[in-house]
Parts: sequence; C-alpha cells; structure tokens
Amino acid sequence: MNKPTLLYLHGFMSSGSTLKGRALAQRYGEQFAVCLPTYPQLTPQHSIDFLLKLLQGAESGVLVGSSLGGFYAQYLGHVLNWPVVLINPALDLACVSSDLSGCHTNPFTGEEVMVDEKWFDGLMQLQVAPVRPSLVLLCQDDSTVRPDCALQRYRGIGEVVLLPEGGHACWPLTPVWPCLDAFITCHFAAEA
Repeated sequence: MNKPTLLYLHGFMSSGSTLKGRALAQRYGEQFAVCLPTYPQLTPQHSIDFLLKLLQGAESGVLVGSSLGGFYAQYLGHVLNWPVVLINPALDLACVSSDLSGCHTNPFTGEEVMVDEKWFDGLMQLQVAPVRPSLVLLCQDDSTVRPDCALQRYRGIGEVVLLPEGGHACWPLTPVWPCLDAFITCHFAAEA
C-alpha cells in the first residue's frame, strides 16, 4: 500500500520550501509522501487546478494549509474528503488586515499576480463549509489575519488550538507538535 500524502499549502506570495514546510517534511516524511509544492497563484482557479492535478492518484492524505493555503486546504478537504490542518487560515477576506489589491510579484518564483475584483470573485467561488475532521492552529498575535474569524467558523466543528504567540507564520511549530501528532495519529493509525 502506498503511503498517504501530506500536502502542505503555503500562503500568498510564499513557497513550499519555507521553514514550516521543511519542518513538516522532516517530522512526517517517514509516515507520509510529503509534498511541498510552490503552486501558481495567477488566479485561485489556477491554484486549485494545479493542486488537484498534483494529487491525482493519491488515495488518502492530510492537507496542511497556512494563511491563503488554509483557504485552499479547506476547499480541497471538502472535495477530497481529507482531514485538514489550518494554520492561521485566511478563510474570509473581511478578516485580512491589509488590502491585497494590486500587482504582486512572488519573490520565490517571479510570478506576477494581479489581485483585482475578478481574482477575489474567483476566490469566493471556492468558498465551502468548514471541513471535518479539522485541526485549526491560531496564533493570537497574528496581525495579518484576525484569529477570531477562524475561531468562530470552526468552533464546535473542529479542534481549535489558540497559541499566545507565533505571529502570522505561527512559528515555531514546537508548541503544536503534540496536537499535530495526535490529530494525524487519530486519522492515520490504521494505515501506518
């Protein structure tokens, strides 16, 4: 039997090779086929199409998404019926502290992305209900995405862990390893 997949989805204008992605790969690389893609962000649909193609043939897995990657993880978890781990997820644009409108260049890929009304509309077309099972990790000092939004959305639906600090990156992951380990063990013990 193939290993289940652990797909890490980075945030807006980031990459899969960040400290968080590498830490997840190091910790879970023996149990999972860990995938840390740097996905295109030209439009939300480009991102989803790329990720769905990447996951073709994967039978089971867990999605870990940070910030905008949390939004995409929620969508993919709904479509694939996979558990999700959401780290300071940007689930509602009203909860994002800065206006993302305008042209952005990803410093890791050079990709230029125009965030405009059409881009936001594309994102809203991917809005789905909260996913079960889910683990939501929120840093209370996140100044980019208000943690209360994800807390309200997932309260009573998923396991929510509030951390006093870690910023938007929710780094380091050291305080949440026990929660992550327990969540993953609970959902993949039979496959290990």
